[in-house]
Amino acid sequence: MAHDEQDFDVAMLIQSLGECRALFRWKAEA
Repeated sequence: MAHDEQDFDVAMLIQSLGECRALFRWKAEA
């Protein structure tokens, strides 16, 4: 269970990081 929760947190972190990068690119291009 703990390992699954850790994997879930990592996936959430990667998704959040991707959204931040997308927003940064959008601001840079604007």
